[in-house]
Amino acid sequence: MGLYRNLKMKLPWKQKRLKQEREKQERVAARAIEIIGKKTPPDGKAVFIDCGFNTRTVFDYYYKGLGNRFEYVGFEIQPSLWQQANDSDAYQNPPVEFIHAGVSSKEGTVYYYEPRKWFLNYKGGATILEEKQDREMDKVSTPIDTINFSEFIAERYSRGDFIVVKMDIEGAEYDVLQKMIADDTLAYVDVLFVEFHSQYLKPTPEKNWEEIHKFVIEKLEQAPTVYYDWI
Repeated sequence: MGLYRNLKMKLPWKQKRLKQEREKQERVAARAIEIIGKKTPPDGKAVFIDCGFNTRTVFDYYYKGLGNRFEYVGFEIQPSLWQQANDSDAYQNPPVEFIHAGVSSKEGTVYYYEPRKWFLNYKGGATILEEKQDREMDKVSTPIDTINFSEFIAERYSRGDFIVVKMDIEGAEYDVLQKMIADDTLAYVDVLFVEFHSQYLKPTPEKNWEEIHKFVIEKLEQAPTVYYDWI
C-alpha cells in the first residue's frame, strides 16, 4: 500500500495539487503568525497548542514562525504520525511535547475512524466521531486515549498565560468548545484558530449539528477569546 501510494503521489496532477495545498497552508499560517505576533505580550509564559498536527507540515510553519518565545504542545490520534513527530530531532530548541491522544470533552479511551482512501496529507480527516461522513471511514481496531481538553488547560496553565490554540479535530471541536464554554476554560485561551466541520457530520436525534454550530459561534463571538476560522 505504501509503495502504491508513493507511486501515485509522483503523478504530475497529484504533485500539482499537493503544491497548491502546501501554498494554501503556508498562506493561512502566515496570516495566523502575523496575528499572533501582534497580540503576544513581551513577557510571561506563551503557549502554542496544536490540536491535530497530522504530518506536521502546518505545525512547522508555526514552530519556525513563532520561535522560542513559545512553549509547544501537539496532539495527534494517528499513531504513525505521532511517532514520527516524537522521534524527530527537528523540535529540540525549543522542545515540543507531542501527545498521542484525541482531544475531547472527556477523558477515556475510544476507537477512532480513519479515511479508507489516502489523500494528499496522509490520511487527513481521522476523527473520534462516528458521525463524520465526508468520505468512507474505517473504524480502527486499536483504541486510543482521549484527554479532557478543559482539564488539560486548567491544570497546566493559568489565566495570566498567553495561550494560542489551533484546533483541527474533525468534528470533535463542537463538544470540546461547548465544554470549555460551560466550565469557563475558554477564558484561558487568548487566540483560537479553529476549522469547523458541521457540514460533514451526520445529524442524529440527539444532535442537530447546524444548530450546535450556530450556538458555538455565538458564544465565541461573545467571549474574550479572539477566534478566527483557521481555513
